Amino acid sequence: MTGLLAFGSGLLHSRPSPDEGVRALRKLDFDVHCDSFLTPMAAEADVVLPVSSAWEREGIADGFRVSHAADALLQLHKAVVSPPPRGESRSGS
Repeated sequence: MTGLLAFGSGLLHSRPSPDEGVRALRKLDFDVHCDSFLTPMAAEADVVLPVSSAWEREGIADGFRVSHAADALLQLHKAVVSPPPRGESRSGS
């Protein structure tokens, strides 16, 4: 059995041949895609699981990859908006 669990990846747009990527996805036995939007890759999945956006969750980012000093820093990202109650999410379209 072959399968894929993808988290917001854009394999179809980051490779030279999107059609070849679609054919490869269709050969999988099972494909689960987690994303905030119904992307072309999510449209090929057997199951699409919604995820919250960066605006809806708190998180910590480490390192800014611009200098050695910046790599030692941490940044707290506070949630800007509250996510909808569980089970009450709706498509943005």
